Amino acid sequence: MSLLRYTLKSIAGARIRFLLTTLAVVVGVAFTVGVFVTTDGLRSTFGDLSEDIFEGVDLSVRSEVEFGDRDFGAPLVDPALVDDIRSVDGVAAAEGGVFEFNVIAIDSNGEALESIGPPQMGVSWPEDQQLSQVSVWPDGISRPPRGGGEFALDADTARENGFEVGDRYRIITPTGTREFTLVGLFRFGSSEDATVGAQIAAWDAETAQQVLHDGGGYDSIDVRLAPGASLEAVAAAIGAAIPDNTEVVANEQLVEEQTDEFNEFIGFFQNFLLAFAIVILVVVIFGGMGNIVGVIAGAAVLIGVLGGPKQPGLLVEFSEFKLLIYGALLIWMMLARPAGLIPSVRRTRELRQHEMAQDAWLQGQVDDEDEGKEARSSTAAARR
Repeated sequence: MSLLRYTLKSIAGARIRFLLTTLAVVVGVAFTVGVFVTTDGLRSTFGDLSEDIFEGVDLSVRSEVEFGDRDFGAPLVDPALVDDIRSVDGVAAAEGGVFEFNVIAIDSNGEALESIGPPQMGVSWPEDQQLSQVSVWPDGISRPPRGGGEFALDADTARENGFEVGDRYRIITPTGTREFTLVGLFRFGSSEDATVGAQIAAWDAETAQQVLHDGGGYDSIDVRLAPGASLEAVAAAIGAAIPDNTEVVANEQLVEEQTDEFNEFIGFFQNFLLAFAIVILVVVIFGGMGNIVGVIAGAAVLIGVLGGPKQPGLLVEFSEFKLLIYGALLIWMMLARPAGLIPSVRRTRELRQHEMAQDAWLQGQVDDEDEGKEARSSTAAARR
């Protein structure tokens, strides 16, 4: 009970600091829990989106990539392979697909659309609807684009930025800024909001080839099997009909790879938010609580050594171990300098006073116990 009274007395002597510290802990824990809840929800959403993207694709033919990121540097597939694949027994449909990042629409005010996080991209609209990840928005006026002067836009982007079907808009593409007529809106995936913030423009396959790849090949050729056809047999037949530098991939692998890409992005997002929460705490503790000069010094030291959002830092090669280094610094600070790197004079004095009071209280407990033992010994001797 004496220890409890001492604790309550210490809290009563610094009510404001206790309340602020409690608030900081509650906010920090809530922020951390919110990060995990949000990222788990994103993983579920993007997992469903991965299945939607390849829902009607049984097989996909693409170039082999031994090293690096497939989205940035994979060789294009020869368009002539489409006819060869269509001639294989068991193939019901085969269409080339085009996909490219950094495709940015410009609104009616001449402002290029911005996006923080989700990609801005362009895709081709397949003629075979079962191979398509996009479908016409049911507004009664939208239709798929046809020819070199038309394009379509995902419905979410169009609604949020004031794009109107029938108007002409400029679009920034890898081959330059071009002007097209918006002929329709579309839904991406099976749900109304499956884009998850992405901004997507679409053209027919031939136009997409010209606009996104400057007349080059396809990113992949998607294949739909005829009813009753054997997946293994058709895949083997297609593999025998295509060059050695290409490969045949089944739906399951496509979904798994896409999910892994999404999870990698979500993991980066989660680590960024967690690091943001931890860095604030570490800067305050490392610099010295109750001293603005110490906090600034702590921030300068940590950013200078470990790096910041745009600064590489002296230990840039150890950036993957940043959280581990933060933990080690906290342990060192608690053991070596509990008041911080540049502690507040008042805070240092208060810590010393608390330590002295605690030592005195402990010493008093020892003295009381010693006196009690002596008294009990005297009583026992008298009885004997």
